[in-house]
Amino acid sequence: MEKLENIIESILFVAGDGVAFSDIAEKLQIEVEEIKEAILRLKAQKEQDGSGIQVIIFNEKAQLCSNPDYATH
Repeated sequence: MEKLENIIESILFVAGDGVAFSDIAEKLQIEVEEIKEAILRLKAQKEQDGSGIQVIIFNEKAQLCSNPDYATH
């Protein structure tokens, strides 16, 4: 799926809370493993860019959060 990372980022932004990999996969009608790989790429991209928004992963869920590096600015 083209721009899967961007689609997932949008889903996570709108959700606000953690979203299960399986829920994203079901809605997009693709395999959970493909979702997991895309989330890991999105997480790495945000970290590499030093973005103010980061991706956290827990219990097979993903969520957007603020970058703690900028908490004191």
